[in-house]
Amino acid sequence: MVLPSLLALSGVHYCNKYPADPAVKEMAWSHLAQALRALKYAVTRLVAGTDDDMALPLLVTTLMLSVVETCRGDTEGNYKHHSRAARPLLASVLASGLYDRQDSTIDFVMELYTYVTCITDLTVEASPLGAIYPETESNFGPMISSRSPGMLLGCAYELFHAVPLISDLCVRQRNARLGKTQVDPGECHGFEKAYSALHLKISTWEPPSDAISDFANAGRVYQEALLAFLEMSATDAPDSEVIKDRTDVAMVLLSNIPQHAPIGVTLYWPLSLFASITDNTQYRQTIRKRFQQTYDDLGIGNILTIIDFLDRLWDNQTDTTLRNTSPVQSTSLQSLTRKQGTDISFL
Repeated sequence: MVLPSLLALSGVHYCNKYPADPAVKEMAWSHLAQALRALKYAVTRLVAGTDDDMALPLLVTTLMLSVVETCRGDTEGNYKHHSRAARPLLASVLASGLYDRQDSTIDFVMELYTYVTCITDLTVEASPLGAIYPETESNFGPMISSRSPGMLLGCAYELFHAVPLISDLCVRQRNARLGKTQVDPGECHGFEKAYSALHLKISTWEPPSDAISDFANAGRVYQEALLAFLEMSATDAPDSEVIKDRTDVAMVLLSNIPQHAPIGVTLYWPLSLFASITDNTQYRQTIRKRFQQTYDDLGIGNILTIIDFLDRLWDNQTDTTLRNTSPVQSTSLQSLTRKQGTDISFL
């Protein structure tokens, strides 16, 4: 089932670049159907306890299906269902003892899981996926390697430690406010304490001294985006000037990351967040141009869906609404896309 999922990804990618070839499209969907059928039977065997060795192939296939939907340019939120399905599979892999930290292939699978689930956490308004036990940061550590910078997390793996905790805090705060005219003071103090600890953890992060400049700058972009996300999500009155300053810093960092730097293809979420909150036309066009060039080079479908989302968002935003509301309409990119009738991937 892993091989058919990889072949499906290759076929979908090829269809994006050469859409006029119906034979390739038919072959791509045929491989996808094979992967789904194999997935169904493997899940049955795993649940029945007759084949514990299936946990790792199931995890890889499930993650690849999320990437397939991303590459296809999914507009219905299918990618996140695969992301959610990966969580119990990861638990099975960790429990099985198959996870060897010295195996670079397994290490990459864990990095892919971390990237997919963390970006999904940051995109949707739901309980976090990234950690098996969101309230305990230590459970997130085994999923991320610090032995060398990866092509997805770069050198910012420590920042990704915080993502499930950020998501969990935001969800708990939102749930506490629902149906309440007044939040309990003790509960409010707990939120403030958690917020301060997370803010300190993120703001004091430094890239490793030996980090490649592209990786360090990309990590800094994520740092500014996570701080902006936390400040806008977990406070009732975010400081618009602070958010603006974070956007300014991120754009300077972006200017120092070459267009074709490999780590640049992992910046869709932070750049989309900044693009959705800024009214700076130059910043908007810089991000849009970068996304368009990346699509021209790689042909990944979700880049076009992101560009379309931003174009429509900017058309609907006015200087008046940006001034009279908070710097953003919502920190949830998913809620913004749903207002347009879509649900897209920012992986």
